[in-house]
Amino acid sequence: MVPPDLSILSINGTPPSQPMNTDDTTPDDRSLWKLKACAASLPYSIEPLSKMMEMLDFIILRIVQCVEAKDFEVGLLQWDSIWLMLKYPIPKPKRIQLAKLFFHVGTIPGLSTQMVATCADAFRTLTKSKKKISIEDMRLPWKPIYEILKSDLFLTRRQFEYTQLSWCMGYIADHARRFFSPAAIEEMLSTFVPLLDGTKLDNVLAPQYYLLTFLPLTHPQSYLPMLFRMWESINSYMYDERMLHFLSRLAEMHVDPAISDPRKIAELPDDERVEGEDRPRWAQEEVKDEAIWTGLYKDVGIFSEHEWHLFMCKCLASMEIPLADAGSLTTGPNADSMAGFEIGRLLKPQWRISKPQSQYIFHDGLPVPPSNAPTPLFSPLPSGVSTPQIQTTTLKEFLAAPLGKKAQSRTYLAGSKALDSLARLIASTESFFHPSNSGAWTNDLTAFLKYIVYDFNKRWHEEQQPDCRTPLHRRLTRTIKRELVKSLRTVTLLAMFSQDSTTVSNIQSCLKSMSVMEPDLILHPILERAVPSLEALVETQRTIAVIKALGAVAPAIVSRQVYYPGAKHLVPILQLLIPGIDLNDPGKTLCTTAFLVEISQFIQFGDLTMNESRPVLLDAEPTLPPNTTGTLLSFSLDETESQFADLEARLTNEEEDALLKDSTGSFPDWIASFIRRVIQLLENLPDEGPDGSAGGATESDSKQTNFTAFY
Repeated sequence: MVPPDLSILSINGTPPSQPMNTDDTTPDDRSLWKLKACAASLPYSIEPLSKMMEMLDFIILRIVQCVEAKDFEVGLLQWDSIWLMLKYPIPKPKRIQLAKLFFHVGTIPGLSTQMVATCADAFRTLTKSKKKISIEDMRLPWKPIYEILKSDLFLTRRQFEYTQLSWCMGYIADHARRFFSPAAIEEMLSTFVPLLDGTKLDNVLAPQYYLLTFLPLTHPQSYLPMLFRMWESINSYMYDERMLHFLSRLAEMHVDPAISDPRKIAELPDDERVEGEDRPRWAQEEVKDEAIWTGLYKDVGIFSEHEWHLFMCKCLASMEIPLADAGSLTTGPNADSMAGFEIGRLLKPQWRISKPQSQYIFHDGLPVPPSNAPTPLFSPLPSGVSTPQIQTTTLKEFLAAPLGKKAQSRTYLAGSKALDSLARLIASTESFFHPSNSGAWTNDLTAFLKYIVYDFNKRWHEEQQPDCRTPLHRRLTRTIKRELVKSLRTVTLLAMFSQDSTTVSNIQSCLKSMSVMEPDLILHPILERAVPSLEALVETQRTIAVIKALGAVAPAIVSRQVYYPGAKHLVPILQLLIPGIDLNDPGKTLCTTAFLVEISQFIQFGDLTMNESRPVLLDAEPTLPPNTTGTLLSFSLDETESQFADLEARLTNEEEDALLKDSTGSFPDWIASFIRRVIQLLENLPDEGPDGSAGGATESDSKQTNFTAFY
């Protein structure tokens, strides 16, 4: 029987037709391309684009009529969500007009909270793509949102009614911020800063929320130093979390120096002013028209040295590590207890741990001389030989300063100040990653590692794109990537033996990312810990931990594009995992079968030695190929070896293929051993009960995972 061709099927018997007519949009429009791809994958025909544009005009007409008639609760709610659920594109002029409409409707005083939330969601959906709409296309006023938010946030007890209006206003302001004109920064500052009152915490947190929610991110030259000065004098975890979130967004945005060009302020039309809104102009450094704007870069990204040290201090405090001499770093929660419940009605910042890592990845200054000390395989020695030392000022250097003599320049890890600070932070907190010293802080620390490598990979791949706007001399380098992995490797290998499931999940994600970044630095330490644990099978917790770690680094084993020499380790690992299928240890069985399922998704089974006569070594002990890595690093400062001296002594691809082919010779024996092990487990299952189940939920899960791996 020949199956029917789905491409000839259609609704109502009409043949499929070309759904687009490119008269309204350009052929290279990305939204049009996505529509063509979606239409080509459907087994039925869809309406032509011209007909859908007519329907869009009709929907917009009905929305405008509902607004004019003030029919918000029924009419606007009915017509609001029809088009947004479809895949058809919206032309930019209509998108701009709709966004403005929902913004102005959502900021009408006295509107119900439900309608405000509906308009806020529609506005975010229309403006969330930075490629489809930008501040060059649309500007919005900031003061209507502020007036509603200010009047609703702190109400008297007689007036108070618990609503989500303040949250909705903050939501609208957060997504409309990039459409606020940078020319309004001075007026925002003159409005928000006088509200600061250090005698009451609410009068500190509320103005901070206004500042960090309304100020445009594109031109922080005039307010960023002031924010840091305020941050120095305030001790509050709530204040710190919002500042860390704000600075992380600045860090990601200003890798492109053209964003902060002051000449853009004069080029943008200032056409969205409301009644009573001024544009005070403060004295600022002017940029000549013919000058090239190089961005806001300072000592470390857009930070000065002093600001960077403050950020490092706050970052360490946010992890809530129980340091013996932490002092005032741990008094933030006590200070936050004085805040009123009204602050809790505002939009919360993102998790404090998921944001500080952006400062390390997206912030760095000009390249500086790299350190001549190699990255250690473990924490820095007490003598400090393994890491660059802080240059102390001597009396001779102090007296020679008026003579114009410069002190010896500092060196940094891989020539990166941010990476050097990160390496010192990780080395100083290494003991808190150890399973014997775990606590509430361990989840935060391991999540910090996970987000560090995630953001690094994100920026690394963005900089490989041809349209990347980051200057070439400020992009990540292979040296930085390698040193980052070596800095995080030790604590990651420590924390992977934790008994906390959240910690292990964070470490698995971190190991997977690092195995893709630098597989030769991650795979071999994992194998060195896996082989003894899988051969002994004495410590169950350690065995399960290494099996999970092997599953995390599976891309380096199964993908030759990720790591070409990694494939030869697969069959020996599979041989060692046979005892992991054990009915008496369901947890170990689940981890083993999960690893096998993941491996089988990438490996095509076949006999490569079909035409060769080769003796079958049934009694051969499964062992890994001999280690070909170099000797351990020397920690002498006089070392003059290359920064890649610890690279594995690589074989040629032909030699690696020969080793891989030789290692797969025992694969048929592993298949037989695996089948026997699964059958043995099934035979030892309890007898089936009246409902057809054998044993409890654990035995059922073990049986199901074994069937999945078997098939």
